[in-house]
Amino acid sequence: MILGTTPISGNTFFHIYDDDTIFCRDCQQMYRFIYTKLGGQTLNVELDDYDVIAAFEDSTMEYSSLVNSYQARSVLSNVLGGQVTGNLTGKMPVQTLTAAKTMGKEYGGEVGAGGSQVLHSGSITIYAGQQNYNMNELVEIPSGSSLELRQIFHFSPVASYRFLDTNSAVNYLNNQFKFESFTPETVFYLLPIWEDVLRAQELQMGAKVRRSNYTYNLVGNILSIIPTPTESRNLFFTYYLNDANNDVTNFPDVVTNLSDIPLNEIVYSRVNSMGKQWIRRFSLELAREILGFNRGKFGGIPIPNNQVTLNSSDLISLAKDNQQNLRAELKEWLESLTYEKMIEAEANKAENIKKQFQNVPFMIYAK
Repeated sequence: MILGTTPISGNTFFHIYDDDTIFCRDCQQMYRFIYTKLGGQTLNVELDDYDVIAAFEDSTMEYSSLVNSYQARSVLSNVLGGQVTGNLTGKMPVQTLTAAKTMGKEYGGEVGAGGSQVLHSGSITIYAGQQNYNMNELVEIPSGSSLELRQIFHFSPVASYRFLDTNSAVNYLNNQFKFESFTPETVFYLLPIWEDVLRAQELQMGAKVRRSNYTYNLVGNILSIIPTPTESRNLFFTYYLNDANNDVTNFPDVVTNLSDIPLNEIVYSRVNSMGKQWIRRFSLELAREILGFNRGKFGGIPIPNNQVTLNSSDLISLAKDNQQNLRAELKEWLESLTYEKMIEAEANKAENIKKQFQNVPFMIYAK
């Protein structure tokens, strides 16, 4: 049986915990623990030093993997789009809106306030009597791209330019004396800002509706002016160039999914007593499974006039069932300890405390 003479450091299989003195100490102590738990005091146990080292190392990595998987669920939304370098293990991530802002950026682009696409501007000349215009011929569009018109200008400058232009004589008093409004009758009123905003919107809408009876329709790359123009003039517009690459945002070396999150193996020496006990129990079951496979190679041991059948299948079956139960137990703990679940539990606790204080009688003060 195992004598435990093989040093731990340098003889682990993945060399993750070789420099962790606490890991090496606990692994050394597992020799006699496994030997006794598997009945080594009564019958020889077909394991060697490396079997125990493998079981303890594998158990620690299994614990680390399960803990990190639930930690990843808690932090994924905060680290999406962040750098894949570094190590988040043992660190408290900061709540961010990186993912939300990245995914919501295109919504701003639809109203001209952000987005990842470049908003281009251009102009063409429309002619009296001509209604349809091929935009591919009039605007330089890269091969494989399509034109998406955003806005067409065929009227005077927007109301805010005319209404708030500092060169306008009616705005001198506004600029110099901070008057909100100025009337030709030289009667001054102190008006709220929202009235100026409404007035500017009214002028702008009037310029679009009253002074223009034109609209347009874009089918494919053919722009139709409705109704047919009666005079030649310039038509100004803004547009996006759409191609296949616009649907995919390429950010190199950033977290894009669960596998990119920079979570390393946990530091064994920082694992508390509950975690270490789980690792010990799981190591025992892994060693039990190894023992079952080792005994299964022989099937039985011949003795005089008979043969002893080894309990290989029983050991393997029991080991796998216990491993499954230990994983389920740990997952149940971790499921209740994700950030989302903890916030929900804190909210419920606060609500229950509030209900509890409702039963506290109010004091009556008499003057």
